[in-house]
Amino acid sequence: AVVSTQSTGGQYEGCKLALPFHRYAVVRDETAAWCEELRNVTTAATSLPAGTVVGISGNASVSDSSQWLHVLVEPTKPSLGLPSEQDITCYDVTTEVTYKVFYTRIGNLENPQAVVTNVKVEYSKQNVVLLCTDGICVRQQYLVLSNSIQFIYHPPTKTDRFKVHPTTTILLPQNFFYPITSGTRRDLLANTLIIVLVYLST
Repeated sequence: AVVSTQSTGGQYEGCKLALPFHRYAVVRDETAAWCEELRNVTTAATSLPAGTVVGISGNASVSDSSQWLHVLVEPTKPSLGLPSEQDITCYDVTTEVTYKVFYTRIGNLENPQAVVTNVKVEYSKQNVVLLCTDGICVRQQYLVLSNSIQFIYHPPTKTDRFKVHPTTTILLPQNFFYPITSGTRRDLLANTLIIVLVYLST
């Protein structure tokens, strides 16, 4: 088996397992059973146990179910590879599984904490072709099983928070507006009009 690890920008990691099926020959009459066994082997190697959950953070409490997310299985991608009339084709062989981990950051800006918001798994299948000669069928290449994980960041919705302005009670003396409020009623109205005009002109 040949194993390789790849990563891109710290957001994609995975491995590939190359199975040396090209070293084995299959009698043409036995290819149906061989294809069924191949599907079972690759499905077992790539499938996720039922009921798998993922903690939303590194310190998720085992006793608190709200801190764990169920892994969602997305629809399987259609098989790749065209069938051949002269050769044998093993249909719908699971060869790739991709885990998509969606996360965000919460908390204060100085020390935010990464929190997982959703986890999805996606399976891909392909049609495996066996070349047959004189009743003996073989695969010419390695069969590669791919297992990868993607971390997808979703920025949180920003919430502006302002401190509540304090309220202050101010008590003014009764003659605070003197001499504006002194004099007759006519003088009071005139002084009030002057204050409004000054205020509007600023």
